[in-house]
Amino acid sequence: MSVRNLRVPVLYAGGFTLVEVVAVIVLLGLLAAVALPRFIDLQPEAEEASTRAQAAALISQDTINVAACRSGSSDCVDITTTGTQACDEAIDEFFPHLDRSVFTVSNIDSNTPAEQWASQLDDGAAVFWVTRFLLTPPSDAWLGQGWDVRQPCVLSRN
Repeated sequence: MSVRNLRVPVLYAGGFTLVEVVAVIVLLGLLAAVALPRFIDLQPEAEEASTRAQAAALISQDTINVAACRSGSSDCVDITTTGTQACDEAIDEFFPHLDRSVFTVSNIDSNTPAEQWASQLDDGAAVFWVTRFLLTPPSDAWLGQGWDVRQPCVLSRN
């Protein structure tokens, strides 16, 4: 058997040339250089979106609670505290599964106009509010039964 019989005809030879392989590697490198920065540092944006979503859920729960209180439902949660205590009480009542080791709650003075709430937020924080319906007003309250006061609260990450 001669060497000539062992050669594969050019017609059946397969594979890529070195130039083709290098071209593909260069193209993949360019794609990675363009696309990769879009996926780096997405965690802060995701955390901020998560905080806003939690605050939106608290606002929804507060709205449901106000409707329950106004209709005289037994599901009404009577929040009579003020300030940060009202914010904490709302989270405990409406959203007990919120991870308090991740989120902190504070309040904004209820006399602050809503247009100015955003100016009091740190980066990544979100505003929610608690409506104190005062189903059972405190004895020293100047507000009567059923009077609702909106207490702005701030939800932020630790």
